[in-house]
Amino acid sequence: MGISLWLIPPPEVSQKLEVVIKSIASRYSSPTFQPHVTLYSFPITDPNILLPPQDQLPPTIPITFQRVCTGKTWSQSVLIELEKMEDSVLQALYNQVENIRADLANKEGVPMTKKFFYPHLSLYYGDPPMEVKEEIAASLKADGTVSTSGPLTVGGVEQGFHVSEIWAVNTGGPVEGWEVLKKVKLPAVGAGHS
Repeated sequence: MGISLWLIPPPEVSQKLEVVIKSIASRYSSPTFQPHVTLYSFPITDPNILLPPQDQLPPTIPITFQRVCTGKTWSQSVLIELEKMEDSVLQALYNQVENIRADLANKEGVPMTKKFFYPHLSLYYGDPPMEVKEEIAASLKADGTVSTSGPLTVGGVEQGFHVSEIWAVNTGGPVEGWEVLKKVKLPAVGAGHS
């Protein structure tokens, strides 16, 4: 079992991105899942030790879309690559959680390796040949689901969003069995992006 920390869009953004995910899933027989940005995954079972205390969480976490592209892993097959800046709120939160991981590894001997942070929001899970992944990404542009004229827009979501909640999710086993263990709402939630 492992627990992943997911950054969740506001409901209206989640609904729009979920339409995109379900559309791809129906065409390519892939799993459906809650739209999210994985902040970190841990090989532990207690979600309470993963999250920073509520009063140490940022009031808002802006997420900015960079491009839609393909990846090399099952969970990063077709995705929205997100802006990664060293001085961003997103990077600061990742660093904060990485420090929790390092403390666990040092204090409790929990075997966890530091991971490269690649902020993204997956649209498709699967392991087809690269040509199929590229076909999916191209079809999203061809049918207007993805627009690059102006700010990057995906499924009607322009440029990005502000995270509304952080979820701790048991991501062991098949996608259909993933279980939300804990939800933490951020205090300043806005659907738009600035």
